[in-house]
Amino acid sequence: SGINAEYGPEDVEITFVPKKYPGADQVVLDEKTIEDEIEDKKYVGWSTRVKKYRKLCKEAPPLSPQMAQQVHQLQCYIKQDTPRSILQPIKVEVAWPSPRILIFHDFMSDEEADFLMSLALPMLNRATVHNKETGKLENAEYRVSKTAWLDMDLPADKNKVVRRVNRRMEDATELSHDYAELQQVNNYGIGGQYEPHYDMATKEEKAFTEHDGGNRVATLLFYMGNTDAGGATVFVDAG
Repeated sequence: SGINAEYGPEDVEITFVPKKYPGADQVVLDEKTIEDEIEDKKYVGWSTRVKKYRKLCKEAPPLSPQMAQQVHQLQCYIKQDTPRSILQPIKVEVAWPSPRILIFHDFMSDEEADFLMSLALPMLNRATVHNKETGKLENAEYRVSKTAWLDMDLPADKNKVVRRVNRRMEDATELSHDYAELQQVNNYGIGGQYEPHYDMATKEEKAFTEHDGGNRVATLLFYMGNTDAGGATVFVDAG
């Protein structure tokens, strides 16, 4: 298990083979299955999906019969399968088995979070989205936040924290950061949001076509600050 990479003259192909995480679903979907599922979801009205998203942000609804059948798979475990994680164990909670949603507890220290936020602060700009027709970046009403990308060309004293977190992400996900995007810091401020969306690019979109790592296969979120209200991440189609 791990990451298998085949290097060609012009591109890099990555295949992720997941380990048998306790309590996690082991079905690996192929690209066509994912695309077909996305096509099916398009028949669900956008207004219906947004209403569901807003309701989930406010309260946890009763489990559907399909979701109730998966509750017994929820559990926590310690991940220690790399040299670094032996010294610094990774605390994993299976929040949902399918689609696979894992929570890594105590993943980042308060000092690291404060440092990354201070590093990003002067670089924050209005967040953008990919236009699926042109492939270009543009502002959108359904994504309201400020974003900064932590470039790897930072001075050595600042870059070491970014690299340390990157290595920890590799240990947790078993994915190589060599083919990932830069770390992105988001500030949603008061009233910010990102309405339902796919983090990966669909076949209709041109995003990631020029990225050596290819399309997105996973997203890792860090909560670096507390909020008095809001701040939720919901999965509209789970279950």
